[in-house]
Amino acid sequence: MRLFTLIFLFVWAVSLKAQQNLVPNPSFEDTLICPTNMNQIVYAYSWSSSTLGGTPDYFNECSGGNVDVPTNYFGQQNANSGSAYAGIVSFMDYEDDTLSHNYREYIQIQLLHSLVIGESYEVKFYISLADISWVATNGIGVYFSTVPIQENNFYPLPYLPQIISNTVVSDLYNWIEISGVFIANESFEYLSLGNFYSGNNLTLDTLTPIQNYPESYYSYYYIDDVSVTLDVTTSVAETEKPNIKIYPNPASNNIEIQLADNDKHYSVEIYDSFGRLVIQSSINNQTSTIPLNLSSGVYILRLTDKDESQYIQKLIVN
Repeated sequence: MRLFTLIFLFVWAVSLKAQQNLVPNPSFEDTLICPTNMNQIVYAYSWSSSTLGGTPDYFNECSGGNVDVPTNYFGQQNANSGSAYAGIVSFMDYEDDTLSHNYREYIQIQLLHSLVIGESYEVKFYISLADISWVATNGIGVYFSTVPIQENNFYPLPYLPQIISNTVVSDLYNWIEISGVFIANESFEYLSLGNFYSGNNLTLDTLTPIQNYPESYYSYYYIDDVSVTLDVTTSVAETEKPNIKIYPNPASNNIEIQLADNDKHYSVEIYDSFGRLVIQSSINNQTSTIPLNLSSGVYILRLTDKDESQYIQKLIVN
């Protein structure tokens, strides 16, 4: 009975930890000042722009006018939850060429605490294309950084996002979920959200906008309910097993796995920092060599025996 109680409490604690959203003000409900016009994302508590040239917007039903909810300058949309949301330009090409066609806007926030290296996190947010849009895009995603991003322009951020949507989102009526899982390879503390694709990676689908905005070839998305939570399905604290030795760590070309109990069979899985399975193998000898052939970085090695018991270890590859 005592063992069952301890197991229950452990699972309950892990579940609570996984459910904690590390994004403060995730649905933009906490308002410093009720927005009165566009370009006021800083009126939403904790949120700001990642670029000095970009002008993200904040919408709240307390406002009225251009930045009201549900009806505003960019169209009509109820919040996915609550009574507020943000908005960004995903793509813009002005006909008078006063701005580059690479114009982008990004919103940014500091997490409640930094991510833990080696832990797996689920990232989720919702977007809806605004009625004013002439074009729908792919490439909207999230980039995590250890320091705040503050680019002095309005161009696409020159970073590789950990989470990104390859799908063109053209729904003008519903909120569409964008989500993904990745393993933190640094102690990330900041999140930037926007369109990271340009050039050949960017896909544009031309639409007939519900509202006419002839000045530009324009794509605008509302954003709501941003969350970053621990993913317990692939994120497990490191475990130690006295009869298993894994070396060297850090490693280069291969690792050795030594078992004291050589009649056991183990499956071997290694995941990269994006949560992708990069090596899959099996062992049943007392000592086995696993070739790596991996880029430098932090990985998660998982051993699973025939009883589905798992042993987890962070693996650093030089």
